[in-house]
Amino acid sequence: MDLLWQIALWPLHNHDLGYINDTAPLTDEMVPHICSSYLRVQHAASRKGIVLQRLRWIIATQNIGAQSIPSSSAFREILQLLESSDAELRLEVIMLITLLASRESFVVPTYVLIQVVESLGLMLHDNNNTNIVKEGLEALSRIAFSLPGTEAIAASDALEHTQKLLASDHPELANEAAFLIGRIARRQSWKVVTIELMMEKFSCERIVSHSHQNDTSVLRKWLFGVFKVAHSGIGAQCILNMDTKALELVVELLDSPVVDVRADACLVMTGLFSHETALPKVLAANPLPKLAELLRRWDQGAKVKDEALAALCQIARWKMGAEAIFRTDAALVYVAVAELDSPNLHVRSNSCRLIAELSSHEMVLSKVLATNALPNIVQLRRKRRTWPQQLLVTRESLGALCQIASWKLGAEAIFNTPDALDTILKFKHWESQMPKKQAELLRNLTIHRPELGQEVSN
Repeated sequence: MDLLWQIALWPLHNHDLGYINDTAPLTDEMVPHICSSYLRVQHAASRKGIVLQRLRWIIATQNIGAQSIPSSSAFREILQLLESSDAELRLEVIMLITLLASRESFVVPTYVLIQVVESLGLMLHDNNNTNIVKEGLEALSRIAFSLPGTEAIAASDALEHTQKLLASDHPELANEAAFLIGRIARRQSWKVVTIELMMEKFSCERIVSHSHQNDTSVLRKWLFGVFKVAHSGIGAQCILNMDTKALELVVELLDSPVVDVRADACLVMTGLFSHETALPKVLAANPLPKLAELLRRWDQGAKVKDEALAALCQIARWKMGAEAIFRTDAALVYVAVAELDSPNLHVRSNSCRLIAELSSHEMVLSKVLATNALPNIVQLRRKRRTWPQQLLVTRESLGALCQIASWKLGAEAIFNTPDALDTILKFKHWESQMPKKQAELLRNLTIHRPELGQEVSN
C-alpha cells in the first residue's frame, strides 16, 4: 500500500523535481482534483500531510495550483483538516493557507474568506502547540494584506484572541500578535479599542529585556506593530497616552547596534511625527540629537540615513518641528545639504525634500539659505543621471526650488545664485514630465520679479 501510495503521488513529486517526461504534465486545473482524491477521510493523516507538503512545494516553485485551489471544492476539504487531531497535519494546512494568501491570485468569495478566518482563529486557542498558534497568526497577517481580509478578521473572534496573545509569555507569539493588530489598525483606524488594548497589554518591559539581548526578530516585529498603529492620529495618541515607555524605547532603539532595528525605529518616528498633535510629546523625548547622529556617522548605511531623513522631513512639515531642528542642532541642515551629493538615490531625494519642508516656513528660510543649499540643488539638477534616478531626484529638487521661490527672500536668492535662473529656464529634459511643478516655480519667480515674465515667454 505504501508503494502504491508513492506511485500515486508521482505526478506531484515529479513536477516538484522538475521532471518533464510525464505523459500528462501537471496543470493548474488538475491539482484540485488530485488533492481532493488524496485528502479523503480514509487516508492516514501522515499521507495527507505528504500531499500538502508536495502541494506547497509545487505552488512555491511552479505557481501551479495557486489560482485553482482557493476557488475549488478541494479548498473546503483542506480547511476541514484543521479539525484533525493530528497537530502536524493542522500545521501543514496552516502553512499552505499562508502560502496561498501571500499570492495576488488569492481571491475567494466572502463566505469562504470568513470560514478561513474563523478556522484559523480556532487554531489560536491551541495552548499545547505554540508553532500552530504562531503559524496561525502569520496566516492571518497574510490575509490582512487585503481590505476584505482585514474586515473579515476585525469582525471575527480571532481578533479578540489575538489581543489576548499580546500578553503571552512567548515573545514570538506576542510579537506576531502585534504584527497582525498593527496591520489591521493601519486599515481600520476606527478600531480604537483594539489600539488601546494593544498598547496596554503589549508590555514594553518585556521588549526592553529583548533589546538588551539584541533579539532582532522580536524588536523588529514590535516596531512594525507600533509603526502601523502610529499611522493613524488615534493610534499615535494611544501610543503616547497609554505607555510612555513605548516612546522611550523607540528613541533608545535609534542607538541599536543592528542596522535594521535603527532603520525601523526611524520609521516609527516618521509615523509619529506625521501628526502635529503628537509633536510636543515626541519632541520631549529628545529624538532629534539621535536622528542627527545617524546622519553624521560615516559608517551609517544608506538605509538608515534615508529613514532618518524621512523622519526629519515629517518633523520639518510643522512650524514647531522646523524651529526645533534649528534649536537642537543648527548644523544639521548643513549635513543634509552635504547628503545632496550622496551616491544613494533615496538619500539625495530625501535631502531635497527636507530642504523643501524647512523652506515652507518663512521664519527659518534665511537659515536654510545660509547653508548654501541653493547652489547645491542647482548643481544637482545639472548632473546627468540614468532615467529612474533623474526622475525621482528631479521631482524633489524641483519641489525644493518651488518652495524656496514662494518667498521673496527665496526668489531673490535664486536670482542671485550663479546659473540658477539659466538652469531653470533652459533645462528642458524634465518639462514634459512635471509641467505643473515647472509652471508653479516660474509663477513664483515672476510674482517677485514681474519683468521675468517677458523673458519666460520668449
